[in-house]
Amino acid sequence: EASRPRVCGADPEEFFYNAAYCLRADVIAWDRIGLLPVAEKFFGQMAVNGLLAHEYGHALQHKAGLVDDDTPLLVSEQQADCFAGVYLRWVAEGESPRFELNTTDGLDKVLAGALAIRDRPPDFNPFGLLPVEASHGTALDRVSAVQQGFDLGTASCARITMADIRQRRGDIPAALFDPAGTQSDAELTESALASVITQLNTIFSPSRPPTLQMEVSCAAGPAAYCPDSNTVE
Repeated sequence: EASRPRVCGADPEEFFYNAAYCLRADVIAWDRIGLLPVAEKFFGQMAVNGLLAHEYGHALQHKAGLVDDDTPLLVSEQQADCFAGVYLRWVAEGESPRFELNTTDGLDKVLAGALAIRDRPPDFNPFGLLPVEASHGTALDRVSAVQQGFDLGTASCARITMADIRQRRGDIPAALFDPAGTQSDAELTESALASVITQLNTIFSPSRPPTLQMEVSCAAGPAAYCPDSNTVE
């Protein structure tokens, strides 16, 4: 027990299903027994790369002086997610000599992995123990940050601030992130999906609100908007 090595100055058990950039040692550490095999099994090989790219993003932050001790955790995490998106774009464009990523099923799996590691929305914390600044990000935060890096590149990641994050969230209710108020996934029923569409129509108030159709008829993939029928399928 006494000779067990420390990881980033902490007990190795703290890295169960975890990964981190260790600032003082300037190394990236990860759980190769639990975290990475599970990520690959459920979300594909590129999800593993995305996790490591996120931690590499933390290294970039510190080396570029983008963060310090006063930087909110959420800003730091969003920037790292964004840098991971930059890497995924590089792979998708065929620049990687080792990996490939298509922008349909392959990217969808990586984004699903980002959803899986979301934080519980602070609005559901009845004791105020997790202020928004201390969050790693909701599902919407994490996916949008990855997409921002993928679409807009490195410079956009460096510009992420709390004001930027709050503007991106807008007035979208916390219930939209996690209707049950828990980290567990809600059952994907027609009623649950219809409720999401109703909430979105209320928030954005389009002149022609789309309706829900349970089977995709106009495109390939798990979900689509069909303009001819004005349906989300």
